[in-house]
Amino acid sequence: MTGVLPGEHHCAGMARSTIEHVFQLLNAKCIAEGGVLSSHHLKRAKIDIFSGLTSDFNFIETAHKHCMSVSNAIGPHIFSRNEILATALYAAFAEPASQVFNVELRCLGPRWLQGFFAKFAEYVKSNICPTASEQLISAYAAIAVKYGTAMTITDFVSDHSVRNVLQYCLKPLVDAGAAEQAPAILAEGVQFEIYNKTTTITADQIRGFLALLRPLLIL
Repeated sequence: MTGVLPGEHHCAGMARSTIEHVFQLLNAKCIAEGGVLSSHHLKRAKIDIFSGLTSDFNFIETAHKHCMSVSNAIGPHIFSRNEILATALYAAFAEPASQVFNVELRCLGPRWLQGFFAKFAEYVKSNICPTASEQLISAYAAIAVKYGTAMTITDFVSDHSVRNVLQYCLKPLVDAGAAEQAPAILAEGVQFEIYNKTTTITADQIRGFLALLRPLLIL
């Protein structure tokens, strides 16, 4: 995940730049008019509007969907509510997954790893944390407003709120008490089809993957 990332952070960056410009103009006008408009009040309003961008992120999501629609964009929307958990899991844990599933990657390529994390995310939302996507969207909104168009995948996945969500989602799987049952159940839950073939993931592979995750979940 390098280069320019698709997502609502572009719209958030545009909104931030627009608000900055508007308040620069208003502040200059306030000074020119001898302080009829309080600069303190304007600064307070600016903070409130930035906070509003985070709390009312639905507006930015809607604007982004419209822009993508009218521009005939066909690329993956990695920060959508359906994809954001898979994106976070992939960005945070692709390296240990590549170590464990190296044969699958060698035979089927990067698409296999994307498919694995997509199914992994579905399992987590169905069995552990149904609100994971909403929590990540909330975190993403704050990160998008903070960084705007300069946001990177590292900014996203290293954010403390994002790491907290991932820890909450994965801790039940990596805890010692779940070590015996989780691998077999999870192996069954993340089977998927790629290139018209159903992949087979073993409990031992999942066990090795979860073992590599355990030290990465310490905040």
